[in-house]
Amino acid sequence: MFTYARARLFGRGKIQYFGSPRSRKAWIAFTFFLLPSAPLAPAPAVTIKLEGAVLPECQISSSASIIDFGDISKSGTKTLPFSLSCNAPFTYKLLSRSGGLQHKWLNAALTSGFNTILPYTVASTIPIDGGVISDTCSSPSIKADVPTCRFSSSGENIAISSNALLTFSWNPNGKMLESGVYEDFLTIVLDVAGI
Repeated sequence: MFTYARARLFGRGKIQYFGSPRSRKAWIAFTFFLLPSAPLAPAPAVTIKLEGAVLPECQISSSASIIDFGDISKSGTKTLPFSLSCNAPFTYKLLSRSGGLQHKWLNAALTSGFNTILPYTVASTIPIDGGVISDTCSSPSIKADVPTCRFSSSGENIAISSNALLTFSWNPNGKMLESGVYEDFLTIVLDVAGI
């Protein structure tokens, strides 16, 4: 008759036999105890601040470099669309080289009895985030060497991809102009406010 012994492993590893001590075979049962482990220390960590900046800037563009007023002996109007973007509040101004449409080859000092310069009016319309800037000035008041016309600023507003417009109008008022080509050069100056 086959006899066997069983053994159980206890906490300190002691083996107890059950059954015949002469048995060559034994069954050993293991009992495992799961003890809670010590709390883990927090993983090392570092916090990094990420920072960048966008500089204030303005851009302006126009598809036209020349505006043909046509026959200026008759009153008329012309428009110039242009686009501008300012990512900060801005100011602007218009500057006329001659203060009007000036005869290309003659000037008032060399010609008597005829007008060699034709003043015009320019109205600006510039949409901004908070509304529209609208200014109107005569060409003599924006003559580059002595500009007197005051232009509005955008206040606290900006303009992104704004479709702006300049409207020119003139009227000879019956005055006879010397025949020939008349021209002026208008500069649109755009600045970030406070710079």
